[in-house]
Amino acid sequence: MPTHGHRISILGLWQPEQQFDYALAQGGFEGESYLKVMDWIADKAAVTLAETGWLTVVVQDNCKIHTCELVKPHWQRWETQIIAIFSAALQCSSQSDRRLVASTQSA
Repeated sequence: MPTHGHRISILGLWQPEQQFDYALAQGGFEGESYLKVMDWIADKAAVTLAETGWLTVVVQDNCKIHTCELVKPHWQRWETQIIAIFSAALQCSSQSDRRLVASTQSA
C-alpha cells in the first residue's frame, strides 16, 4: 500500500458499454513506460478501427511527458494509426481545483 505522498497514475482506454483497459504506474509514467503504453493504445486503436470503424480519441492534460522531446517524434506515427490526440490543458493550481473543474464539466 502506498504511503502518503505517493500517487498512482493511470493511462486508460475506455470503450463505453464495452471495456476499460488501463496501465498503472506508481509515481507516474516516464519516458519509455509512457511510450510503451501509447504504442499499446495506438495498436488497439488500429484494431478497433479495422473491426468496428470507430475512431479512438486520446485526451491529454498538460503533463510534461506528453510533449517532451522523447515523445514528439512518435505523435505522427500514432496519428497514422487512427488516433485523434487532443490536449485538455487545465490550468489548476491544486488537486481540489481539478476535481472542481472535472465535476463542472461533467454536469
